[in-house]
Amino acid sequence: MRSTSIKVCYFIGFVICAAMIGFAFYLEYVDYLLPCPLCQLQRITFAIVGALFLIAAIIPVKRVTNVIYGLLIGLFCAIGALLAGRQVYLQHLPAGSHESCSANLTYLLKVFSLDKALAMAIKGTGECAEVLWRFLGLNIAEWTLIVFIVLGLLAFLQMFRAKKSV
Repeated sequence: MRSTSIKVCYFIGFVICAAMIGFAFYLEYVDYLLPCPLCQLQRITFAIVGALFLIAAIIPVKRVTNVIYGLLIGLFCAIGALLAGRQVYLQHLPAGSHESCSANLTYLLKVFSLDKALAMAIKGTGECAEVLWRFLGLNIAEWTLIVFIVLGLLAFLQMFRAKKSV
């Protein structure tokens, strides 16, 4: 009975990730807000976290697997939170204190090696600092940061719940 509620919580984590990715595509293809390289990295991180949540919801609950899921999901949520935090930081810098434009992540990966492309994407540029959308006073990067933190806490909560119940 308890493992079922753990699986439901893992599935809820997956649904949240899918909703975040779906909303990002909505903003891109309906509202025409093109993602900066940091946004693209955050999308990839949401996809990884969502896949981990889905796998955790499908595979039978065991103590060892829940610890592994909790640690992996927590790690990728921390990476996502760092990426979102970097973007929030860039958005709060004074205007003109960063480069004005950059190529998208796909182009960077085609032209540069993986480590250089990721370093350039994480460094951020003017597109990463633009705030084009707000909801309840928070912009996309701030909401993303909050969601990554909540998902990481959910994964750790599930890890400790599973230790007690299985």
